[in-house]
Amino acid sequence: MKSEAAITKAIIRHCRSQGHWVYKTWGSGYARAGVPDILLCVDGRFVAFEVKNEAGKVSKLQEFEIKNIKKAGGVAAVVRNLDEAVEILSEL
Repeated sequence: MKSEAAITKAIIRHCRSQGHWVYKTWGSGYARAGVPDILLCVDGRFVAFEVKNEAGKVSKLQEFEIKNIKKAGGVAAVVRNLDEAVEILSEL
């Protein structure tokens, strides 16, 4: 099973190769708790990915933030591999 760090790195590498603006949030320090791991700007659209591996669980706070991003008109999702992220981006 791939680690969340490896999945995150693959998604970031792909997004940068496509010319998307990418920001990786960090779990401590400056980031607000619950904010998704990867923030993107894709053709003027705000996109956020919470990265989990196959065994990873999404917290209630992470679910809350994803719901609020969607409510505000952004795209937000939990992704468990690069293919899931690419599929979401291709639908934009």
